[in-house]
Amino acid sequence: MAQIKEDFLQIQIINDDLKLQADMKSVARSAAEINRRARRLKDNLSLPEASATSASRAAGTDNDRDQLRSLLSSLSNSINVFVENPVFESSKVIDARLSEQAGRDLRQIIELSKGIRKSSERLSRAH
Repeated sequence: MAQIKEDFLQIQIINDDLKLQADMKSVARSAAEINRRARRLKDNLSLPEASATSASRAAGTDNDRDQLRSLLSSLSNSINVFVENPVFESSKVIDARLSEQAGRDLRQIIELSKGIRKSSERLSRAH
């Protein structure tokens, strides 16, 4: 349970820090850290499986800075929606619909952070 709380908090902190980073290597490291923690949350929370999102398919295909900014914005929004999901407010009542939504949001965080890491690594090598 302590690890879940730590990962839950850290993805929010890293997300806030990510908005301030201009160095592509730092962006790649932060995205990789968000990805690692989101995967661990997925395993530890046992949320319902969700299918891949359309954002995940687009995430690895574009490598310009504007697309990266768009992906970063989508990641930030996904993290905010995930952490604000009411399913995390009470452990006494499980809402299947909210649990499914949290699973979809977490899967999107994983896919977006993976795409951001790849895109920022490509941009770092190109400059």
